[in-house]
Parts: sequence; C-alpha cells; structure tokens
Amino acid sequence: MPTESDNENDLLSQKARPIINEFNKQKLVAFIDILGYKGEIKNKNFKAAFILDKTLRSDTRSHKIVYPEISIKPFSDCLCLSCEIEDHLFGERMAGMFSVLSTFQEVLACNGIFLRGGLVKGNHFESANIIFSTSLLNAIEIEKKASSPRILIDDNLILEFKERSYKTNNAGSALGRFLIDKRDNSRFIDYLPESPIESLRQTYGRIKSAIEMQIMKNRNNDHVLEKYRWLTAYYNFKIKELFQSLDMSDLRIESEFLEFDFKKDLFWFAPDL
Repeated sequence: MPTESDNENDLLSQKARPIINEFNKQKLVAFIDILGYKGEIKNKNFKAAFILDKTLRSDTRSHKIVYPEISIKPFSDCLCLSCEIEDHLFGERMAGMFSVLSTFQEVLACNGIFLRGGLVKGNHFESANIIFSTSLLNAIEIEKKASSPRILIDDNLILEFKERSYKTNNAGSALGRFLIDKRDNSRFIDYLPESPIESLRQTYGRIKSAIEMQIMKNRNNDHVLEKYRWLTAYYNFKIKELFQSLDMSDLRIESEFLEFDFKKDLFWFAPDL
C-alpha cells in the first residue's frame, strides 16, 4: 500500500516532468573557463570586466540574430553555451556552435583575454534559475584536460562527426575548422582567423601583443607560462600557414619555447543526412 511519502514523491515526479523531458533532449553543451579572471576580480581590474561585458553583450546580440537557438549563460568566471541538436539539424547546429565559440575566442584574444573549455553532446536542462546537466559536468572534465587556451571537442562527438560526415572537396558544406594536437591527438576548435585578409595583420598584431604581455607577466610562473608556450606555438603555426599567401613573417613571436606539432583538418557535412 503506497505511503504518504510515496504519494508525495509521485506528485513531485509529475511536477518535474517538464524538466525531465527537456533534460532528456540531446544538446550540444560547452563549458568555458575565462583564464585569469579570478585574479582580475581580486585585483579589481574593471577594464577586464568592461571588455568581457561589452563582448558578451555585442557578440551575444549578433549571434542571437544568426543563431537564436544557442543559449549563452555566464556564471562566476565561466560560460555555459548550449543548444538542442536534432538529427536533421546536426550540421547546422554544429556549424553555429563552432562559429560562436571561435568568434568569442578570437575577439577576446584580441583584448588579452583567453578561454579554455570543452564541447560535448548529451543531456542538459537550464532555466533562468538553474542548470541541471550531466553534459556540463562532462564538459568541465574535458576542460580540465585542455590545460592550454583552447576548446577541446569530446572524442564521442568526433566519432559522431565521422559517422555523419564525409570529406570531399565537392560535397556538403563546411562544418567548421579544427586542429589536431599531435602530442595527445586531441581536437580543438581552430579560432585564430584566416579572413578577412585586409584586417589579418591588425588582428594578429593585437593577439601577438596580448600573448607577449602574458609571457612577460608570468615569466616566473612555470605552470601558467606553459599555457602561453602552447599558445605561442599555435599562433606561430597559424602565421606560418598564412605565409603562403601573405607576408606576415614579422608577426611571428620569436621565442625559445618548444614548438608543438599541429595538423589541420576540416569537417564536411552532407546536408541530406
């Protein structure tokens, strides 16, 4: 015979049904850590707060026009981005998430703010009041593995990419750029720009200055400096790529830092899948 407690639990489960239904929908979820932001708060660096607030307001507004399905939720020194990903919209949703994440990284890098994170697919619920998400927890674990200023893509998501995609130069549409770090075979979103050509020199000049500032600032902190050694290698890799069509050799960061090895790749998505 059901007890009063059983009845209360059944009633609670019924009331929670909308949360359960939304949670069970498949979502793309990214967890982003704003590197060094806790220190900026402690030092009352209101310039950093202004830059972040301005970027989130302007970029979120523009992205909401193009990608209204993507939710962007800031909390503490982190961001959570999410969107539902139905099978028939897989390519569209992935392209949108790649675009938003790479744009945030590029714009903030130009202003000396770097991001690290993880991108996964799974169960997620959020409202104006709470986030209840196994995917966010998984993305946080992946972010911990990222170590350097980059957003890693979950291996399971990579496998799904491969199942749904085919790579030919004459089929499908470009889903997004990513790079493979040959040290650990991890995939991360390639966020340093390749266009527009007319503004590349200015953009890379600003990012170069931001990286060099971090190197000087953290020259006696090996743990933090290692992150910017990696970033220097990634930056120089992109500059080398651009040598083929542009003379940007003067923008290279000269350093004694170890050069990491990257491999470029591009996903193509078949629109009819």
